Amino acid sequence: MKKQMKLVLMAGIMILGLGSSLQACTGGQKDKQEAKQETKQEGSVESIDAKFVRANIWDYKEEPTKFVFKGDRPVVIDFYANWCGPCRTLSPRLKEVAAQYKGQVKVYKVNVDNEPELARAFGVSALPTLIYVPLKGTPSNSIGLLSIEQLKEAFDKIIK
Repeated sequence: MKKQMKLVLMAGIMILGLGSSLQACTGGQKDKQEAKQETKQEGSVESIDAKFVRANIWDYKEEPTKFVFKGDRPVVIDFYANWCGPCRTLSPRLKEVAAQYKGQVKVYKVNVDNEPELARAFGVSALPTLIYVPLKGTPSNSIGLLSIEQLKEAFDKIIK
């Protein structure tokens, strides 16, 4: 009898645990969707993929040897990885500067673990790498952790 009570009690606890973990998973999905919508606002940093880059920034398959910019505003692309400590430190700084340059520069981020082909197309070999794309001219880059002041200087160069 005690054994049966223990089994029933354990089953109940497992069901409750499963229910709460499912709720937590669903809540996480909701948070991710809200975060994705939030990043599409002006002055924020938006996650992008190869399809987006080819349609809106540079079709590196169509023009592999020549950079032909498709945008209407200068762009900064942050190539990062979740496991990269300096990338995690750079992220809030980049968000802060993106907000200050709202309407002047579009800021995107690319996870190199999810988009290795895109990282190769832009010649990314170390993290974090920022690619600065002016309206006219050749893109430039910086590698490593930058201060807010250094980010502002780089943004100023591509909007001139």
